Amino acid sequence: MAQSDSKHCKICDGPGKFICSTWNEHGSVKEIQNYRCLNCGLVFVGNVLTDSQLNEAYGTLDWARYYSEIKEENAAKIKSSCISVKRLTRGNSSKRILDIGCGNGEFLQALRDEGFVSLAGHEIPGADLKHLEQMNIKLYRDMDWSSVPSSAFDVITMLDVAEHVRHPVELFEQCFRMLRVGGYLYFHTPVVTKLDRTMHYVAGLPLIGKLGRIWQRGRTSIFHLQNYTYKAFLLALSG
Repeated sequence: MAQSDSKHCKICDGPGKFICSTWNEHGSVKEIQNYRCLNCGLVFVGNVLTDSQLNEAYGTLDWARYYSEIKEENAAKIKSSCISVKRLTRGNSSKRILDIGCGNGEFLQALRDEGFVSLAGHEIPGADLKHLEQMNIKLYRDMDWSSVPSSAFDVITMLDVAEHVRHPVELFEQCFRMLRVGGYLYFHTPVVTKLDRTMHYVAGLPLIGKLGRIWQRGRTSIFHLQNYTYKAFLLALSG
């Protein structure tokens, strides 16, 4: 299989080492090229993808089935995140909170149930979130966060969002723009593990290489564009 359109890290511009190609059945992009940065360790999709290609891929998903499959995992994550946000805000229910990549709005509804009254969500265009608007939750819809005002929020949350964006450094820069002085950024995202690194090696071996490619297909894809290391986090957050 041919290697990627891009071989440089999205965060530090370091050289990317080719891991493997994986098959993609969502949309018109049929092959995903996977790389690992030799500088910061970020594992990333090397394809140069457009907004229209990503929107096309997301349009193939059965969202009802997806949320049903992750229901228990998501409920535990939301419960834990609510506790963390209450700790960050010291129980002050008037603090302004923005949830980026709010999905179906479950986390925002949970925060409302916890008593928070100044809530907002950000999502790409097309999502049906009328139920949140009916709860007087402000919604921002665009592909680049430009509709969100600056210095407007005390806490920004992102639950499994940072792995989906094409430009992670820009995402974090935009978050800091939106936060008030002294505000908090709270996020969950997959990280590169020792098992990942083992499977990267396996993917290049004869006979058993398919096992490593199957593993990587579940880790990065047209939906999960990167997995972070601690070093990659520090570089992304520092801009």
